[in-house]
Formats: sequence, structure tokens, C-alpha cells
Amino acid sequence: MSLPLIFPPSSLPLFLGAGHGISLGSEYAGVARGRGHGRKRHKSTGAPRIVSVAWRLTQAQMTDLDFWFEKSLNVGVEAFTAEVANQGPGRLFWKANWVRPYRSVPQPTPQGILWTVTGNILLSGEGEASRPTTGEMAAEIMVALLGSATLVLPDTPLAAEIVVALEAITPLAAEITVALLSTVLPLSAEITVALLGSAEFSAGASGTTLTIEEEDGSPSAAPQRLIFPNGTLDIDSDGNVHYTPSASGAGAVVKGAAWDGAGFPIGAGASLTDVAVYCPVAFTISKVTVLTRGGTGSCVIDVWNDTYANYPPTVLNTITAAAKPTISSTTKYQDATLTGWSLSVVAGDVLMFHVDSTSVFTFISILLEGA
Repeated sequence: MSLPLIFPPSSLPLFLGAGHGISLGSEYAGVARGRGHGRKRHKSTGAPRIVSVAWRLTQAQMTDLDFWFEKSLNVGVEAFTAEVANQGPGRLFWKANWVRPYRSVPQPTPQGILWTVTGNILLSGEGEASRPTTGEMAAEIMVALLGSATLVLPDTPLAAEIVVALEAITPLAAEITVALLSTVLPLSAEITVALLGSAEFSAGASGTTLTIEEEDGSPSAAPQRLIFPNGTLDIDSDGNVHYTPSASGAGAVVKGAAWDGAGFPIGAGASLTDVAVYCPVAFTISKVTVLTRGGTGSCVIDVWNDTYANYPPTVLNTITAAAKPTISSTTKYQDATLTGWSLSVVAGDVLMFHVDSTSVFTFISILLEGA
């Protein structure tokens, strides 16, 4: 006798057979004859057993049991496979039917409501040592593409399995676009973008822009452009695009200060406040620029640098040597040579900008560039 492929919910414990509640039925049943007397014949290979079973269930398990009884068993009409303890050697799997609907009584406990469920099940045939198998899926699953949708990924990695419900059968007729929402992917050493489908990649002239186009040159579906921070893009012989961050990885850094006389010539020396700027990231100075307003004039600016622990820096901590940013009879100044300068700025340093002298300027700004 093959066992049914209907099982109790996995959330339920095993049936517990009560030894005093077992009764054996007859394995024979009357058979009508066309003429003469009727007689009894085998109706099963073994005597059917009516077993009293009991459960102690939580509210959630009780809900699962009720749903299974109503839907899967068609209000108890269908047979199912029951794994029953205390019947035969150890635990066996039986073809089972509910003799009548089970009884359930709620009982308050310190842990909440527990349900005592009792009932009688009819075990037919012979118990089997192994659970019946449901076989393997040997077909094809078609996923319908309806409109557009967004796949939102959880913070934790996906584990176990993904269950997809089948509703109608429609072949895929285009493509599926998966959008990432509120997901930040930190750059780590190198990013590889693989060439998939009918798109091709080309690096922008600056070496930091990746443009995606169709093979015929028409724009592709969004996103059409990926902008990368400071770094380079290389396309290998297989069409893969590799992004490599710059050596420093920090990108461009600009630090500076400004003094505004509100339309009047500003002072200098002790009469003008020095401007301190904290540097949270390390960089190397590569250029200095000074811009002014108020007409043609002259000024000299010094830059000092020291650690946060030694704040404030003083003239003893100058980094400009004999090449202080100097304007003479003009309005602006720029220098990328920086002869004699101490160019390295360590994360946590403090830069102090000091005006040594100035003439007619009503506004002065100084900017240090680096990376």
C-alpha cells in the first residue's frame, strides 16, 4: 500500500500514541454475492488500528493544524501519512484518517495559552520505516514578466532558499532590470565590471567615466553612465572593465582661508586674525593660489603646520621656507613648484594661515590643492 503524499504541518510535533487507547478492527469485510450466501474477504493486509493521539500546541501551531485539517484534508476527509510513536518498532509511517474531528481545549500557562488536542486516527495497512518521497521536479518553470518591479535586497546575505509562486505560464519576452536602492558599495582595491548581453563598454576621455551603449550606438536603458571617484578605467581583451583607485585613494583635497575687509583695506600682522584649518585626511600639497579684490597691490602670506596635539601652530612651524605666497603689484598669485616647501600633511594636522603684510586689498583668499 502506497502512503499518501499529504503530511501534517512541519511545525507540529509527532503524534503521541496513548497505549491504553488502541483498538483493533477487523481485516475482513462482508462481500455481497450474486446468488447464495455472502461471505467475508480481506479488506486490508493487516487489522486497522484506531489510536488515541494527543498534542500540546502553541497558538501558532494550533492555527497551522486548523488550516491543514480544513484545507489539505478537506475537513478531515482525505487520508494522510502520519508518523506515530509507540506503534510497532519505534516510529513508523502509516496511512491515516481522522475517525472524527479532533477536540481542542485551551489551557492558560505562565508561557501563554497552550492547547491540549486529542483525537482518534485510523491507521491502515502496515507501518513503514521511511517517509514516502515526493519525487523530483522534472519540468520547466516559466516566470511571467508583468510590468516593471524593483528587487530590494536585505542587509543580510540570502540563505536557504527562495520560493517563487507560479501564476499562469508566460515566457520571458524582454529583459529583467534589477535596481539597487539605498545600497552603498565601498570601493576596495579594484572593481571589475563584466560585459553581459548586448551592451558594450567604453572608457571616457578622462579615464574616470564608464559609458554604456547598445551595439548600434544608441543609449542603453538606465543607468547610462557610471561615475567613479578618482582613479582609472581599463578594458581588457575579454571586454571586462577594471577600475583602479588612485594611489592615495582620497581624491582631490582643497584647504584654504579668506579675509574680508567689507570694502575697506584689511590690516596685517597682529591686527589680522590667523585662520586655522583642521585636516582630517592626509594629502600632499601640489599647488597654492592667492586671489584678491580691491585693486592692484601687494601682500605676503605664510602657512604653518603642526599636529592637533600641539595646536596652535606658530611661525616656528612654517612650511613655506623662502617661497612664501607673494603678490607684488598685481591681484593674484599661483605656484605649483613650491620650492623648499614641506608638502606632506598628515591626517589630524592643523594648518594656520597668516598674513605677513598687505597694502590696498579689501579681500584676500588662499587655497592649497593636493591629493
